[in-house]
Amino acid sequence: MDEQEKKTLEQKAGEITGNITDKAKKIYQTVEDGAENGYKTVENAVTERYKTVENSVTEGYKTVENTVVDGYKTVENTVVDGFNKIADKFVDTFLTRDGETTEQAKKRLAEEQKAREEKIKKS
Repeated sequence: MDEQEKKTLEQKAGEITGNITDKAKKIYQTVEDGAENGYKTVENAVTERYKTVENSVTEGYKTVENTVVDGYKTVENTVVDGFNKIADKFVDTFLTRDGETTEQAKKRLAEEQKAREEKIKKS
């Protein structure tokens, strides 16, 4: 083999090696891009699922909170209404004067209490 044939063969070997290297780089880049896209797809799916769970928990918490608050308000109103009925009945039975309504008696009693407190302050 002469020097010219040797150079030609080396040149062809270099071209083949360059082509193989270029193809390997393209394959590597394709695999790398696929892995990155796959990671982003999984990341987005996990993030969306997390948001869904977070929203469900928040909604559930708000439902429980509203139920408890509404229940408390119902109990509170029932107790206050019951107390007011008992107080009105007591005032009507024991503290009203002839022809006086319960509301008038309550007003009179409040004024009498205020007068007593002011008298105590002056003493």
